[in-house]
Amino acid sequence: MVHEGLIYSSEAELLDLLDAFLREGVEAGQPGLVVLARDRAELLRARLGPAADGAVRFFDSEEWYSRPGATLFAWTSVWADALSAGAGLIRAVGEPPVARDPGRRRQWARFEASINRLYTDEPIWAVCPYDVSLPQEALDGCRKTHPTIISAAGRTPSAAYFDARDLVPVFAHVPEIDRRASVVLTARSTDELAAFRRAVAVQARPHLSVSDAQDLALAVTELSNAAFADAARSVTLLTQHGVDEGWSCEARLEGVRPSTLAAGRGRVALAIAGIVCNRIELADDRDGGLVRFVFPAHALGARERILAAATVLFGRDGVRRTTVNAIAAEASVAKATLYALFPSKDALLAEWGRATMFDWLDWLRAEADARGSSPRERLYGWFEALADWIELDLAEGSPIMRVAIELRDPSHPARGQRDAALSGFESYLRTQTRAADIADPESVVEYLVVLAEGAITRSTERGSAEPARIAARAVGTMLTE
Repeated sequence: MVHEGLIYSSEAELLDLLDAFLREGVEAGQPGLVVLARDRAELLRARLGPAADGAVRFFDSEEWYSRPGATLFAWTSVWADALSAGAGLIRAVGEPPVARDPGRRRQWARFEASINRLYTDEPIWAVCPYDVSLPQEALDGCRKTHPTIISAAGRTPSAAYFDARDLVPVFAHVPEIDRRASVVLTARSTDELAAFRRAVAVQARPHLSVSDAQDLALAVTELSNAAFADAARSVTLLTQHGVDEGWSCEARLEGVRPSTLAAGRGRVALAIAGIVCNRIELADDRDGGLVRFVFPAHALGARERILAAATVLFGRDGVRRTTVNAIAAEASVAKATLYALFPSKDALLAEWGRATMFDWLDWLRAEADARGSSPRERLYGWFEALADWIELDLAEGSPIMRVAIELRDPSHPARGQRDAALSGFESYLRTQTRAADIADPESVVEYLVVLAEGAITRSTERGSAEPARIAARAVGTMLTE
């Protein structure tokens, strides 16, 4: 594999370099895969012209780079498809996002580093663009995760590439632990793994961000898939929590050893898990073994702890009654630290709305995609997931729905985030409805949006997820007629 960072100083320079890179591939019969912002993708498509039609596939970076683990899985899938179709060399372009949160920036750097380890011997040439105006930390990350750096001046080796030891998770032998098991499930075939994904996503919520919980659930599910592909007889899932030891999630394997999976089919699953956790423990025994993903107590950074504390307090006391002092105390941070990250309560509320609404949207998309293989199944799965989410929100005191009621005020600092999230779920429903070949899709989308908003409102009023479950059944009936 060739994995290069492209540091550019203008959009014109970026387009010139990518045009040359992809055009050379088209002329050599090499397929291209491009993940860029929609407007830049259209400019690049126009530059390449008709010769690239069918030879270069474009993907929207906003949807593609949703979560580091999911993105790694997506690249793995499209590269595998291209290689199985006979590609001699794949040319890929992917512009990674620049996260505001230091913890998330570290995860995206781990994502880039994992590509080097996973695909060393594969015929893939990947170029990752970085704007030279980005913060120095982002450019340093580019140099640490790409062996070669491209610019208008040419290609140069990156001296910082070999100083990326902190981007590799710790793999360790499993120690004995004494913790309280929160959930124990056993699967004996891949047909039973949906329960694993949901259990991990739910059990991880008090300890991880929604995004990290989803990536961990993906890693556990894919590791289990790999185990069954290697003839495992069963996989048992445990999540465990100790006051001082933190939280862990483990898979106990019967009939296949973890070391075998780590060297073969389970490599991608372990790489996904390695993005979101610092320690992965493995142990072989005579007829199987276990893999444990460990998240120490207080694994979240100050910013994420503040947002998690706000979720708890908004659910318990409501938004207006929750003070900045209370949030700082719940998050175990100094008030000065909170104000350094969020200049005011309104700023905190706006960021909480952004993070929460988009985590919610990402959770719904991920659940819908996991629950259905066809557009119609995904539409029904989306409403099923909405009912599950409402049930979880109610169990936590309804922090999201409480804020949603306050967001009816157009002047509310987080109103724009609510509107953006609603636009996002409308876009997802529209995409699936059009793909489902449903007559008059725009009218159906309007119906689905009204049904979803009505389900949320009625569930909030009743304090029950049943109205949302009724909505899901109505969608199921409509889609089968």
